[in-house]
Amino acid sequence: MYYGGLDDDGTTRIAGAIKRSRRILGLSLHNNIIGDRGAVAVADALKVNSSLRKLVLGMNRIGSGGAMAIGDMLKVNHSLKMVNLGYNRIGPPGGLALAQGLQSNTTLEILDLSFNDLGEAAGVAIAQALKLNSTLRELFVAGNGLDVATGEAIIETLRNSNHTLIRMQFFCNEPEVHKEIGSLLRRNLLRKRMDRWRGVCWALVAFSSLLRDVYRPGGRGFKRAEASYDCHARKRRN
Repeated sequence: MYYGGLDDDGTTRIAGAIKRSRRILGLSLHNNIIGDRGAVAVADALKVNSSLRKLVLGMNRIGSGGAMAIGDMLKVNHSLKMVNLGYNRIGPPGGLALAQGLQSNTTLEILDLSFNDLGEAAGVAIAQALKLNSTLRELFVAGNGLDVATGEAIIETLRNSNHTLIRMQFFCNEPEVHKEIGSLLRRNLLRKRMDRWRGVCWALVAFSSLLRDVYRPGGRGFKRAEASYDCHARKRRN
């Protein structure tokens, strides 16, 4: 539901339906007037719901209270792949809570927290959370007052711990920080592609080995071919 003027009361009713549903895969409530109460209701529903993959709550009025509830939800939810909270009013406390949720989460792949006034402390906390999170691939944190401290924390995490993040949107006043983050993200992307090709190569090796076993002299396929040849030879002699 985009641009619908949806408020907390309407969102709470939708959350009740989501809580009971096992078929809904995505919930888009972008650009409404949802505040903390509506966000808390959605978060509580997603502690129970195990089917939703995509949650979009961007461009609403969600503050720290709603973000804290979503952070707690991320600790226990095992279905969400994408969460968009961009252009809200999350602030530093909400950012810290989301960092804690991200640290424990094992399924989320895309997280958008753009333009939420998170502050440097929350940015550093998110960078630290990525040391333990091994599923997030894309992170958007532009427009949050983050600068060199967050950038250096991200660099340290990408160098030593995190090999899954491949895309990030982040503004910093230090060009060298941007350059180093970009280089490390490209390294992760290359590693991901190499892992994919390594898996393909192993599958081909296994298949080739199976074919050799089937069609080697005395193998199952070779014996079937011999039996078929003998059968045709007998028919010709008869």
